[in-house]
Amino acid sequence: MGLLPGFGLCALIFERLAQGVGPWCATPLGMAGQTCDILRHETKSEKKRESAMKENDFQARLANLLEQIETLPESDRPKLAQLATETNTRHQRMKKTIVELQDSLDHLRLSVKYLVFDLEATRRENKYLRNMLDNAEGAD
Repeated sequence: MGLLPGFGLCALIFERLAQGVGPWCATPLGMAGQTCDILRHETKSEKKRESAMKENDFQARLANLLEQIETLPESDRPKLAQLATETNTRHQRMKKTIVELQDSLDHLRLSVKYLVFDLEATRRENKYLRNMLDNAEGAD
């Protein structure tokens, strides 16, 4: 299986798709109910539920930490409170980044599905046109 010069991984993926085999599995594409691993993902409600549990746990631990910081001597409190606040800020940024990455992955999955659909339609059209050419040659 050769790669087109200058196209690398994209060429490998499209070459595998052209062979009818997904790039991450040995399942032929186009079979009803069968998809590659990259197209499988949790439902959004499962993600939200799991995320909410983790978020609640994080917020509870952060609140507990802030309570413990309040019991420390006055000289140590500001530095540790600032660190806890920075941790919360980083956590919020990380959550935002993860949401953006999940949205990007959803878009990628949809794009791959459209590409597979287009590839299958192109194959059907090519087969139809080949049959027309074969019939026209046979009639001559």
